Parts: sequence; structure tokens; C-alpha cells
Amino acid sequence: MILKIVIVAIICVFISSCVKPYNAEIANLVSVCGGVIIFLLCVDELKEIINYIVDIANVSNINFDFLTIILKILGVGYVTEFASDIAEDFGNKTLSSKVLLGGKIVICGMTIPIIKKLLSMLLSFLS
Repeated sequence: MILKIVIVAIICVFISSCVKPYNAEIANLVSVCGGVIIFLLCVDELKEIINYIVDIANVSNINFDFLTIILKILGVGYVTEFASDIAEDFGNKTLSSKVLLGGKIVICGMTIPIIKKLLSMLLSFLS
């Protein structure tokens, strides 16, 4: 898997470097396409990781609702970072920072159910 990722990265860097003096926009597009290809190569591995985590949760009787929220938070974090990097690759630092801010706000909103449950558990222990 990592060999495929490295090969795609090297090919994209080479093509981008060769094209950049003639057309910077196409060089950026090659870089973004390389990033998308690398992301797609990682999807199967990501599925295996999620299945493994779900299996562990089933064996250990962990609340599946929390696990779902945590996996969604991780997904939002990765997608946000990926989108931010794409915006930055195209030279739009302002949009990149706004994407990161939006991702952080969404993640904060997604943690509210976990915080509420932890607080209720804490209050039940104290009473």
C-alpha cells in the first residue's frame, strides 16, 4: 500500500515540477489529482481500520453511539484537513483557514452528546 502511495506521489511531483514553468495552474491540478488518488488508495485501508474498531467495540461492549460519533469526528477532521490543503495548494490561504475553522466548529458541535453523557455520568456518581 505505502509503495503505491509513494509511487503516485513521486510521479505527481515529477509531472508537476516539469509542467510548472509552463503552466502553474495545470501543475497545481496535477498535485490535487495526486492527492485525490492517494486518498482513494487509502479508502480500503480505512475501511479495514473502521471494521477492526467496530469489532473491538462489539467484543468489549462499548457504547456504539459514542464510537460512531468518534469515528465521524475523525472523518470530519481528515476531510477538513484535506480540503484545507487543497485550498492552500491553489494559493488561497484565507479559504484554507476558514475551512479549518469550519471543521473545528463542526467537531465541537459533534462532541456535545459525549460531553452531556459524561456530565450525567459524573453527576450520577456524585449523587
